[in-house]
Amino acid sequence: MNILIDKSSMIPIHQQLYQQISDRILSGLMKEGERLPSIRSMSESLTLSPMTIVKVYQQLEDHGLIERAHGKGTFVKRKDLLKNTQKDDLSNPYQWQISISDYLSRSRFRYNPSLSAGYSGYNLSIASLNHQLLPTKRILKEAYSLLEKNLDSLGKYGPVQGDLSFRETAAQYLKNKGIVTSAQNILVTSGAQQGISLIAHTFVGPGDIVIMEAPTYPGAIDIFKSRGATILTVPVDTEGMRTDLLLSLCDKYSPKLIYTIPRFHNPTGYSMSQRRKIELLAIAHHNNCMIIEDDPWSEITYSTIKAKPLKSMDTLGHIIYLKSFSKIIGPGYRVCAMVAEGSILDRLIAAKANLDSGAPLLTQKAIIPFLESNAMVQYLRQLNLTLSYRRDKMIKVLKANAPTGVTWTIPEGGVVIWVTLPKHFDIDSLFYRSVADHNISFLPGTVCYANEPEFNHLRLCFSYLDEDELEICILSLCRLIRDMMEHQGNHSPLPMI
Repeated sequence: MNILIDKSSMIPIHQQLYQQISDRILSGLMKEGERLPSIRSMSESLTLSPMTIVKVYQQLEDHGLIERAHGKGTFVKRKDLLKNTQKDDLSNPYQWQISISDYLSRSRFRYNPSLSAGYSGYNLSIASLNHQLLPTKRILKEAYSLLEKNLDSLGKYGPVQGDLSFRETAAQYLKNKGIVTSAQNILVTSGAQQGISLIAHTFVGPGDIVIMEAPTYPGAIDIFKSRGATILTVPVDTEGMRTDLLLSLCDKYSPKLIYTIPRFHNPTGYSMSQRRKIELLAIAHHNNCMIIEDDPWSEITYSTIKAKPLKSMDTLGHIIYLKSFSKIIGPGYRVCAMVAEGSILDRLIAAKANLDSGAPLLTQKAIIPFLESNAMVQYLRQLNLTLSYRRDKMIKVLKANAPTGVTWTIPEGGVVIWVTLPKHFDIDSLFYRSVADHNISFLPGTVCYANEPEFNHLRLCFSYLDEDELEICILSLCRLIRDMMEHQGNHSPLPMI
């Protein structure tokens, strides 16, 4: 276990240590039953006071992450939710690998039963569309015709920056969203996740300050933490990121990068107001920092109000814009258009060349005909109607069955609802019971916080399950929440995860 402590950081040393160990445990990078270093050995290896280690271990034990066995040591307590995952075994021939140190800080988004090949339960966790809603047959039919005429192109390496025809199609698509750009300013990545990773590996190093919303997309947290960034967070409300608090942070610290999801924010579903977009861009100009504008779901809207991306207001190249096409037409395509300018784009292209020499040509070619056709417009129109109905159905079931004290957002777009439980509620306990007893997974809100997580939120996706399954799962979840709240009222112990 490689622990990096920055004694010059504004984050207290004990909090840095707690965060790194807890992240590894909650990510599944440290397995159930794995021994932690002794207080003395960790104190010596990190040159920290033994009392600091004692304090951190006590915090971890209080939160149910570790347990101490008298005379034997301190061990990870976390229970494995997946019955089919590899079990620790003293006879395991790969046991020696534990001694190989790594530089992963957390991968909490990865450690999710719904993302496992062995998981066959009801998935309220993953923000993705049901396969029956996707235009797969139409895309494949049109792609086959195009590729048949261009078989020679698949026998060559494509440009590192991405297929020119696709970039031209993407530029026209983005123009319709209010972003005036060209193929020369677009870099194609294998999904938005790779886009974020590419930016982080190019521009973010140990100690660099990255500002994120709280809560936010867990995959982005994982990436910035893996780079050793100092992450500062700004809460969101119904108008998006609190720019007044962001301004106060920037008065004290110099951020290198701000990560935001301004349109149908993940996980809350809120959208940034025009006023705050203007303020955010002004803050970036004043501080000479970059903004990553992540736009996964802006096409999925249930409101007649149209809002242009933040990038449409950017004249000085502060914003790196990410438009994932995988979310709206199928995650298997893994295609994202990154828009940037100047030397920032040049360096990102160089980094992309180092990484994989360019995104797969086949998927770029495959989706061009559909993106250029009127079928795309018709598809999105019908998709919005279908998902609006699903959203309303989930909210209706929550209103009729959720216990008093449970609240939720009503998103005007996107595919998720952010549910808040009473302050005393432990979401990890609910997650354990939900998966173990009902085979229903959701996204615990704790994974959506880079620092100081809140333990009483969960994210529910209404686009992945069949409609009948959706209603059954929300009913079961409401009953389980009610049961656990009643047991808490009777002071009965809850299972810890």
